[in-house]
Amino acid sequence: MRRVKFQPSRPVKVLTPDACGSTGGGGTSGSTGSNGTSGSTGSDGGFGDPYGTGGGGGYDNSDYPTDDTNTENYQQYITIPILSAENSFDIKNTGIFYNSLSLQQQQWAIDNPNSYNQIIQYQIDNVWSDESKAFAIEAINSIKEGSDVDLTYKVIVDKSFKDNPCLNEVYEKLGKAPTFNNYLKEYDSDFSVVDLKLSVGVDTQYSLAGAVTYKPINSLIEIKFNPNKLNTPPLNIAITFIHEMIHAETYRKLLILSGKGEIPWSSDFIESIKNNEEKIAHYYMMYRYEIPLGESPSEPQHEYMAQLSRNIITDVMKQFDSSQSEDVYNALAWIGLMGEGEPNPLTGLPPQPTAAWAAIPQVERVKILKIYFDFIENNTPCQ
Repeated sequence: MRRVKFQPSRPVKVLTPDACGSTGGGGTSGSTGSNGTSGSTGSDGGFGDPYGTGGGGGYDNSDYPTDDTNTENYQQYITIPILSAENSFDIKNTGIFYNSLSLQQQQWAIDNPNSYNQIIQYQIDNVWSDESKAFAIEAINSIKEGSDVDLTYKVIVDKSFKDNPCLNEVYEKLGKAPTFNNYLKEYDSDFSVVDLKLSVGVDTQYSLAGAVTYKPINSLIEIKFNPNKLNTPPLNIAITFIHEMIHAETYRKLLILSGKGEIPWSSDFIESIKNNEEKIAHYYMMYRYEIPLGESPSEPQHEYMAQLSRNIITDVMKQFDSSQSEDVYNALAWIGLMGEGEPNPLTGLPPQPTAAWAAIPQVERVKILKIYFDFIENNTPCQ
């Protein structure tokens, strides 16, 4: 990766309604931020400075506006740390990106040069694509609010997630983004952990769900974990992680195939991707758009995952906790893939079972459910 240096003395024209403050003195050299969160004096911490170069000095901007203001009639010069790039294309786009930021975001860039440096380098590495710009802005907003950002894998760990001991410990033990990335590629070579946000909160529409994966917004896919559903063993939560990440990557693949900023849900679109993604198209057509007479719609991704993803879920479980029996791993791999609604204790069938779950003999379904409930009862909950 190219190293990009700050040159604090270069003036750049920006829009601001107030005169700028004077440039402060240089800060002392900072150490690399621990886990992207802390640094010594002069370093903004943030992602963790991979170069160990420290901060770019202080800035006295006491007159700098604290909110976004109409700046049409004001053009002032302020002195900020500017990245030196290797060619005019990068220099030009660095300036364009800075001037596209709100005044609060620009102030953050001034106050946190190490993190801003890495965000610019990330965009240089991604040739200033629209997607990289959108993620860069989301990253700035997230860091301002206390979240962590992994630019390598394009994962935002929201402060609400970071501050939840149960979820954060499970995520750390699973190996974070690199491990999930490896497992997802085993499941589908085109899959990867990118453009992902992990957060905590209750979605009122799905208040009983352990987590919800949202459809992409500007290429970013959010997985929101329900804090009221963490009274279950950590291994069960590890399953939720990989389950939701498979959802996220299926959405990402559909988004890429659409060639647009959102997925155009229609039978025509699904038909159009058959040559690229035959299996995904097959499940969407069968369970959403070409439902056999007398049958009800079902969740296409759950039908798809029930047939094809239980092996990868089992692999993740075994890495997280290798002490369970094969029967337990098998039972837990079915969780979330049985269908919609609570299973009947006598038949083992929910109101809307997936085809894969319904195909299992009744005696086996009931046995799997008993193994699962015994596991939940006999193991300490995460929270």
